Amino acid sequence: HYRAYPSPSKYPVSIRPRQMFVDMDAEVVFVPINGIPVPFHVSTIKSANKSDEGSHTYVRINFMVPQKLSGGVAIVKKSDGSIFPDEDKHFVKEITVRSANPQNLSDCVRKIKEIRKRFVTAEQEKREQESIVEQAALQLDRSGKVPYLSDVSMRPPVATGKNNSGVLEAHLNGFRYRPLRGSSPIEILYSNIKNAFFQEAGSEVIVILHFHLRSPVMVGKKKTLDIQFYMEVMESAVRLNDVKRRAHDQDELEEEHREREFR
Repeated sequence: HYRAYPSPSKYPVSIRPRQMFVDMDAEVVFVPINGIPVPFHVSTIKSANKSDEGSHTYVRINFMVPQKLSGGVAIVKKSDGSIFPDEDKHFVKEITVRSANPQNLSDCVRKIKEIRKRFVTAEQEKREQESIVEQAALQLDRSGKVPYLSDVSMRPPVATGKNNSGVLEAHLNGFRYRPLRGSSPIEILYSNIKNAFFQEAGSEVIVILHFHLRSPVMVGKKKTLDIQFYMEVMESAVRLNDVKRRAHDQDELEEEHREREFR
């Protein structure tokens, strides 16, 4: 359950009688019922839609309600994040508000959709965090001789653009990947690695080290069971060949120049 205000005296002072109002900070929608602003937390709202008919604008708010099966048994969609402690009670399924001034209603619908999206995303992240198995702490190797690989990129990426690179370190009981920017370190315990795959470059452009984990870990705001580290090796070889080729071409030009002078 969500408690946005301890009492009606704490309602926003900008609420106006007989007007819909959205409190973005508290994630609450105030709907005027018989002229009295009644608060509804965004967790109870399923959707909000606006329509224009004649000289009036209508906003319909659909609420979360238990769904009834053919036998009359109430069910709850866990994906909605809604909880009904007593499904036998009466529930308001929808409310329609009408106004001759469309500006405020349009603004309210926009805000409702925004806080609804923000709320659903936060709830999904919370559920993912709760499902993560707590791992033991990484034991750092403080001997000063930690094996590491530099200029390593990671999938799924921890940063966007060309900055998805970092350092992969092998410590006493696990790996630590330190991105150069944009994220906190990613830690993978050896005991959490179910399968490890290594792919040499060969005719490929990159060298790959792939870990399939026993329990998912959080990468950014998403959990994953597969983490891949890779390095580009062909690009440096091509650059080296280009340097050699340019040097060889320069030698040929100088040789031709000397021959012309000799003639």
